[in-house]
Amino acid sequence: MKDENLKNVVENAMDFLQLSIEELLESDNPEKPNLLKYSVIHFHIALELFIKARLLSEHWSLVFSNMKKINIEEYESGDFISVNFRDSIARVNGLSRTDELSKNAIKNFHAVAQHRNRAIHFYMNNSDETREEVIKAQLHAWYNLHTFCFKKWSFLEIHNNDLVRINTSFKGLDKYLDVIYNNKTKEIEKLKNEGHIFNKCPSCKKYSMRHGKEYKTMHSALCVVCDFFAQKSLLVECACGNTVAFYDEGYATCSKCGKNYEAEHVMKELDSGYWCKPGEGPSYPYYCPECDGKFVILNDDAGYMCASCFRAVDENSIHECGRCGQGYVGDDEGDTGAFGCYVCQKFR
Repeated sequence: MKDENLKNVVENAMDFLQLSIEELLESDNPEKPNLLKYSVIHFHIALELFIKARLLSEHWSLVFSNMKKINIEEYESGDFISVNFRDSIARVNGLSRTDELSKNAIKNFHAVAQHRNRAIHFYMNNSDETREEVIKAQLHAWYNLHTFCFKKWSFLEIHNNDLVRINTSFKGLDKYLDVIYNNKTKEIEKLKNEGHIFNKCPSCKKYSMRHGKEYKTMHSALCVVCDFFAQKSLLVECACGNTVAFYDEGYATCSKCGKNYEAEHVMKELDSGYWCKPGEGPSYPYYCPECDGKFVILNDDAGYMCASCFRAVDENSIHECGRCGQGYVGDDEGDTGAFGCYVCQKFR
């Protein structure tokens, strides 16, 4: 029953997502002025369903609004009050640190929710300005959702062909994005002449992602076409000659040769080892509580950070366990010699 219900929820999500894209592509038709708001509403429904599917992949009770009143008969009939959007995100992030929704993903999902709320509870006009806002919001949300669909949520693997088809549908927005890109070419050339590096934006796929002026340094990056923003970005040169970009996490793939880059490469490119106190013995791993990564490093550009999730780390939150000797990041847990830290409790 679990597998069948999960399959049905995912298929329902994909149906709404595909419908949303089709409506968005036709939303510039003056004879169909309502398609833009329908696209927003249906996209938001798809987001909700994908997140509920993640909860359902763990246990059916997690999709109930009030988990003290779960009932298998109500669940099987679909006659129950399900968890709302905001709470479902919180529950997903309580399941696992390895595939939790990032702050950037949550921000982008809520941007779609704001457009949806305006369409349902007030009104949404069909102006070019509003359409541009909606397209950017949905592209950004899909970029984040796409990462989970294809890389992190294994329960979606059986739907890979349908998800590939949906991803292809998003390319139908290229015509619209080309107009913005063409209007930005002079600005891009000016910034290039000033020394800024540009590469392909992970959201709109245009070569419009503006970086700093140097490789191997942490910096913020912004797409001048779709406004996709990365708080922490890193550019490296692949052995094949291609430029590889990390965006707000220590994982990337070369689009030319397919080489996968992980946190160890971030450490190497930044010429940093594991975190250690200045002047003290060999450095060794310190675990990050946000992602379970063991690559907390000291970088001159970014300060203390995790090379896996790019989370900033306060020096005062770095401790050593008196029981297992492992380094960990978080609150001081007191007498770890007697009770251990969260790392040795998890892995012992």
